[in-house]
Amino acid sequence: MMIFYKRGQVWIETMIYTLIAFSMIALVLAYAKPKIEEAQDKSILEQSISMLEEVDGIMLSIIQGGQGNVRVPKLLIKKGSLIIDGENDKISFEMESKYMYSELDETVQIGGMVAKTTKIGKYYNVRITKYYPELNIKYMDEDTLKNMNKASTKQSLLIENNGEDISWGGQCEIILSTACNDATVPEGTILVGCSYGNPEDIDETYCKYKSEKITVNMEVK
Repeated sequence: MMIFYKRGQVWIETMIYTLIAFSMIALVLAYAKPKIEEAQDKSILEQSISMLEEVDGIMLSIIQGGQGNVRVPKLLIKKGSLIIDGENDKISFEMESKYMYSELDETVQIGGMVAKTTKIGKYYNVRITKYYPELNIKYMDEDTLKNMNKASTKQSLLIENNGEDISWGGQCEIILSTACNDATVPEGTILVGCSYGNPEDIDETYCKYKSEKITVNMEVK
């Protein structure tokens, strides 16, 4: 009888110690898990800044390389989205984070980029942006918005220098050097002069204009 009592006592003590151990583990995890997730989000944000810097370097390279220059970098987006904004000529990275990357509701300069962190519930929304006021950024030849969302594998992004957009005005005479000077110059363009080349009437001369900005076209492949 005493043997059964001792065995029962040992079993109860074992269960108590096991429950205590599980409780301690749960307490440690409750504290450690948010810290681990915070560190993971911080790492992803830092990697994403490096990705934006890589894209920026490629943009500079294709501009220096001239019209027709193309690069196709492979980008890994573990979390969040890369946003190509052709309407406002900027590229951003945005993600929901457990790490407060910068001072709340303040625009912070990071090299040639800006970052802004806002609070949304128990999370932070972090947006890091690179502006290109000197370029005309397009997605698939349109001034539109494109989100590249997270994926388990790398995604290819074609980046191409399309040069300066050409537009045509009214007819003119080449022998008159000031023939187009009095014409209304379309917004965002520069007068080139009187020239052949209008695809709608290649045999006559028209006032020729070029865009003030170089067009960079992007497309997810």
